[in-house]
Amino acid sequence: MDANTLARVENEYSKLTENINKLGDYLLKQMNKKKTLTDNHYKLLIKQYAIMLQYADVLAQRINLARKEK
Repeated sequence: MDANTLARVENEYSKLTENINKLGDYLLKQMNKKKTLTDNHYKLLIKQYAIMLQYADVLAQRINLARKEK
């Protein structure tokens, strides 16, 4: 992986982790309130959160491999 690609992946990872944190905070706030979202909405948000975490893990692995190649 060249330096530009690595920088792009690192930037994407950074933005993704920010969004994961925001979504996690939102979910916690909503869960502390009484029934502000439907159960189906919670399920969808939790699935989105899980997918984002999986993608972040893939990006972290790509970054680590690229750094080892240097």
